[in-house]
Amino acid sequence: NHASLTFEEMALEYGLETYIQDVEKRFGYSITKLGNLSRWLSNIQFICNQLIHIFSGMRKSDANRQTVNCIETFRYNGRMHYRIGGITTKLEAAPSKPAKWITSPQGIKAIEIARKIAVVIYKKQGDMPEGNNLYNDDYPLFIAIGYLGIGGGFAANRVSKKPPYS
Repeated sequence: NHASLTFEEMALEYGLETYIQDVEKRFGYSITKLGNLSRWLSNIQFICNQLIHIFSGMRKSDANRQTVNCIETFRYNGRMHYRIGGITTKLEAAPSKPAKWITSPQGIKAIEIARKIAVVIYKKQGDMPEGNNLYNDDYPLFIAIGYLGIGGGFAANRVSKKPPYS
């Protein structure tokens, strides 16, 4: 029963003690309770979102709508290239349309980190994305950390497939 465990015991059980120590050593941020962990994860999501902007030229609204399966890779002239597939709302008078943005390995790394956080949340909810549908907005990349039920956030289950974005 996780309710009876201390934060330190939970960190040990999930293999996070080394990571938590590393965060404090490298960044000076002390994660000593669930609220600290929740804030840390939210900050990581924010940084990943900003890196997606920087390395793709994508607008804020489009980056916020990315899904966990948004990465495409392709080979051209013997080199690996990376695209982010998603939906754009650039033309507000028109409905949302599928779009693709070229990005760099750094942009892909930001998506992969955000995806790791999202997958933990979806697992907690018992609802994992299936397949590689780039335009399936049922599984946003930046799902709210509150769905983990830590740090005083809401612990509601995902009743609908349209969770709020962080």
